[in-house]
Formats: sequence, structure tokens, C-alpha cells
Amino acid sequence: MIDFRMGLTMDWLPTKGVEIITEAKNIRVTTNGLSYEKDGKPHQIEADTVMPTAPLLANDKLYKALDGKVPELYLIGDGKESGMIVHAVRSGYQTANAI
Repeated sequence: MIDFRMGLTMDWLPTKGVEIITEAKNIRVTTNGLSYEKDGKPHQIEADTVMPTAPLLANDKLYKALDGKVPELYLIGDGKESGMIVHAVRSGYQTANAI
């Protein structure tokens, strides 16, 4: 199922003006956006915001910041384990039903 959704996403992105760059190397976030090398040549993309999509890692910083400061706290979604948004929504739904 994930491969099917990925295919749909990859087809949809260019229709929204997203350029897909493959085989980039030495990718770096800079103060002006993003720099990378492709085919041995340097490239720069100017951007106000860069959102990395890989590697997919859990982000529990908010959970840790709130731990002990609120009466109840549940670690769900990408805070617990990286995945697709549908999995994060399901995790939130299941947690809400359990409490």
C-alpha cells in the first residue's frame, strides 16, 4: 500500500510545480536554501524553508519538553515512530479512544 501511495504522490507533485531532483549528492542546507552536487556540478536552490523528507526519524522533542509539566501526556504519531500521516492519525484516534 505504501508503494501505491508513493507512486500517486510522485505523480501529483509535478502537477503542483514541484521539481523532483534525483541522484543528488553532498546535499546541504544553507542560509539561502539548499546546495547539492549532481553529475559533478554544484547546484543551488534558493528557499526560505527546507523540509527534509529523509531519513524518517521520530521527533519526540515536544513530548520531552512537556513531560512532567502536564497532567497527562501521550507519545503518538511521528513523536513515537516515523511513518505516514495516515498512521499518525490512526495512532491519535486509537489513543483518544483508549483514554
